[in-house]
Amino acid sequence: MGATTARPEPAGKVVRFDRVERATHWSTALVVFVLIGTAAVLYVPALSAAIGRRDAIRRVHTDAGFCLPLPLLLGLLLSRRSGSLSADLRGLGRWSRADRSAGRFNAGQKLFGAFAGGAGTSMLVTGSMLHWYTHVPLRWRTGATFTHDTVALAIAVAVAGHVAKAVTDPAALAAMVLGTAAPSRRDRRRLGVAAAVTVAALAVGAGVARHGPAAGPATVAVRWEEAVDRGSYERLPALAGTPRHPAETRAEFLRRQVADLTAQADDKGDVVAVTVAGTTQRAGRAVVVLTLRYVTGSEVPQEVGLRRAGGRWRVVGYPLSAIEHVVLDDL
Repeated sequence: MGATTARPEPAGKVVRFDRVERATHWSTALVVFVLIGTAAVLYVPALSAAIGRRDAIRRVHTDAGFCLPLPLLLGLLLSRRSGSLSADLRGLGRWSRADRSAGRFNAGQKLFGAFAGGAGTSMLVTGSMLHWYTHVPLRWRTGATFTHDTVALAIAVAVAGHVAKAVTDPAALAAMVLGTAAPSRRDRRRLGVAAAVTVAALAVGAGVARHGPAAGPATVAVRWEEAVDRGSYERLPALAGTPRHPAETRAEFLRRQVADLTAQADDKGDVVAVTVAGTTQRAGRAVVVLTLRYVTGSEVPQEVGLRRAGGRWRVVGYPLSAIEHVVLDDL
């Protein structure tokens, strides 16, 4: 591949990032936004109920996660002649006293870069453990789930702050979009429109997540079953309600379920897909019949009983035996 000849820039403009650097940044940003969007659909009840297609969304989320390192690796390969991207990485990692206020990146950008590198690595490792969960002990899966969810929330907050900062700094945004500093008036208008569209999209997404309709019984049942199959028992309290028969408190119901599930953890098969076979609903009560597909190809029905309380559906019945059934009138 021949060397790329840089175009002369108009007077008053300073080249800050070349094409490879900008392409690496924006392709990585695209993957991160896909990950955040698909994660929101999987874990925010309003979005999950409105969009559905959980299996397809989960596949997109997983594939995007494994693609996360590719833009950086490809960028390093394409910039091996100029060394621009590797120089950026060295600059982001340099924290000497003499360099504190010098160089291309300020302290905040270096801190964000360090966070992004550590958080991305953590998400890739824990995501791999959750993807190949059948080869990971239950204790590790529980820790990986907690770490994955916690770091994901931190990433969402950090990315929101990063975008907000970029919107309020036209010169820095121009450098990453156009490659040059000191943008022209036309460039500033283009950047303003792009920033307005980004902020509007984030606001609409936040509004849908907060004010959208509550998850239906089928969505809650699927989320409960997925938590059970992955051993993510720390997610069950957010989905559980208070059963009527037998008369026990919500805490007692949860303790009994977790104890029974833990005792049978080694006996459970490897579930690769959960689909909704049918839902019977009446007067704030529902029975959802799920179909669990195992790695062996076999399919097993699983019933989940739910009651509506406080405007939300909660699991109040989950038989662990295939011969047991949930009776709608007893919920």
